[in-house]
This record gives sequence, C-alpha cells and structure tokens, in this order.
Amino acid sequence: MLRSVVFLLIFWCSTNWVCGQKRSIGLFRASEISKISILPDQGELYWLFNGMIRYSPLADQVITLQADGNKIKVTQQGVSLGYYSKVSCTTDKGGIKVLKPLNPDLPEWAYSGSIFFTAQKGILKIINEVEEVDYLAGVLRGETGKEKSAAFYEAMAIMARTYACYYGNRHKAEGFNLCDQTHCQVYKGHFPYTPWFDAARSTQGLVMKDRDGVCAEAVFHANCGGQTARASAVWKNDIRGCERVLDPFCLNSKGAVWEKRFGKDEFIRKAGITEIEWNTWKSYSDSLSLFCYAGLERPDLLILGDERINPVRWREKFGLRSAWFDVEIVGEEVIFSGRGFGHGVGMCQEGAMEMGRYGCTPEEILEHYFRGMRVVPLDDSMVE
Repeated sequence: MLRSVVFLLIFWCSTNWVCGQKRSIGLFRASEISKISILPDQGELYWLFNGMIRYSPLADQVITLQADGNKIKVTQQGVSLGYYSKVSCTTDKGGIKVLKPLNPDLPEWAYSGSIFFTAQKGILKIINEVEEVDYLAGVLRGETGKEKSAAFYEAMAIMARTYACYYGNRHKAEGFNLCDQTHCQVYKGHFPYTPWFDAARSTQGLVMKDRDGVCAEAVFHANCGGQTARASAVWKNDIRGCERVLDPFCLNSKGAVWEKRFGKDEFIRKAGITEIEWNTWKSYSDSLSLFCYAGLERPDLLILGDERINPVRWREKFGLRSAWFDVEIVGEEVIFSGRGFGHGVGMCQEGAMEMGRYGCTPEEILEHYFRGMRVVPLDDSMVE
C-alpha cells in the first residue's frame, strides 16, 4: 500500500508539464487507432484508471486497450479489467513501454515517460509526456539517421529544441504540445543510440534566437541543391533569418540532383492543359531549360511563353523532389531535371552533415543557414 501511495505522488508530479523539461506529444497522429497493446520493455508498468492507481503485478503480461465510443475497454490476457474514460501508464525506474497498434495493424514503437489514453467516437487519443532529452533524441531518430558527426547531431538538437519552443503550443486545443508527424517534427520514440542522447544533453538549454531575443522558426529540409530558398517563395510569408544562402556543401550529396520523366498524356492530365496548349508549350520548351544549370538563382516563377507558372505548385502536381527544376519537352516526353530535395527553406541537412565532417561547430553550421541568428541559452533575452 505504501509503495502505491509513494508511486502515485511520483506519477502525479511527472504529469505536470514544466517548460523546457517535459513535452507532451500526440502519438500515431497519421492513423485512427481503435485498439492497441502495451507491454513494458524495461521495468514494471503502473496504471491509473480514471485517476485511481492500480499497480499491475503481472508486468510481463500484455494490456490491451480498445476504444468503445468514448470509453476504453481494458483487458489483460483476455480478462476484462473494466471500461474507463481515462487510462494512463508509466514504468518504474524510467522504464520503456512498447506500444503495438492492433487496429489498424501498425509497427510497434517504444516510448519512455508516461502515456495517456482517452477515446472519442471509437478512436483512441494517445499522448506521450516525456523529458526533453528523450524527446529530442526521438526527433533525431526520426529526422537524421545514424553515423553522422557529433556537430551535425548537436546542430539538429538545437534546431529541434528551438522548433519545440517556437511551436510549443501548436496542438494546445487538442491537449498536447506537438505531434509526432512532419506537421511538427517526426518523433519516433525511444531508441538507445548514444550519440542522439549525447547531442541532446551537450546542447542542454541552447536555442537559436534573433537580435530581439525571439526564438527562430527553425525549419529544415534534406538538400537545397546548392542554394536555399526564401520562405516567401514557398509559403505565404518570409521567415526571419531564412534568406537565400549559397551552399556548396551539399552538391556532392545524393539528394543534390534528380530527374523525373512523364509521357505526353500523363503530363497533359497532371498539368490540366489541352492538346492545343501542349503544342504551344512544346514550342516554348527551350525557354524553360535555364534555371538549374545556367548559374541562375532559384526561380520564384517559371516563364513559359505568356504563362507564369508557380514551381511550388508544379512540384505538388507532379510529385517532384523540389521546386527548383528545368523542364524540357523531347518528342512526346517531358523531362524535369532538378536540384535539391525538400522545400529548400532553412537548414540543408546534407549540407550541414558535410560541414560537420569538415570540422565546423554546431554554431557555425546553424549561423551559416540562419543569417542574423545566434545560438544562445534559452533564458537569454537578447543576442549581442
């Protein structure tokens, strides 16, 4: 009994969010999950059902949660434990929990921290409340990969922390801070890869700020193709610090150049043009092949005869890797030849990786891509 009371106090304290120390993350946001199983990977699971503590001595047995309207049916090894409106769990000794969606059937993921479940109209809402270091390591897992330089990982950790501070209440109306998808930052839970945790710890408290002491809108992409993009060319507004920056570091990376081809009929369908317009465009095709390989800057518009084409919209229409490309019509085929991978705004990850290999510091990497920004402690209000 005493053990349960003590744990209840610990569990209650852990669920009170403190800025900079914990983040609440909406999980599996790309899917509508109605049934999921939970199993401790390390330590023993503790549960709260409708706010009442229940310590599970059968810690090696799977708990299954299934949404039933606005209630959650809880079972353990096929035995019903009841219906509840709120269910939450954590493990002792900072343990790890494995969540396996059953409907739909999705891969399992491991998480540290506490997990909270509610249900609405037969769908589970799942929130992971996690220490900042664990959250940042999970973002590095989702957004980087292994065997990169320490400087690159540290730059990404600072980016991820800055992003979380800037967008810290993006999902406030839904009851959590950030989601686990590209809408926020890809967060893939817990994985014991030491360099990710080292980067999060060694940069503790560091963010990017402008000279007014405001956190940067820390955006990034895979490869810029040699020059980053202005935010206003991709989205509606500019972003402070995100200017066009020449970036030779990424040019030898795999994402630097690409090509995609379409037959005439598929091109006409995707472009939404007529056969007559096709013949007109074909006569103008030479005027488009100027942007990537003639030393010109990223185009904000493509000019085709009298037509002005938004390259960002064409990227979406044709599923292109970037909005920086040449177009050439050869016979009955359209060839897109482009540079870069992603929206091109902010930090170029493959360029940053190369800068790290060259021995640049995290500060040098970030300040190369974000002009006028400085890496400073979060509690600093001004940048000198």
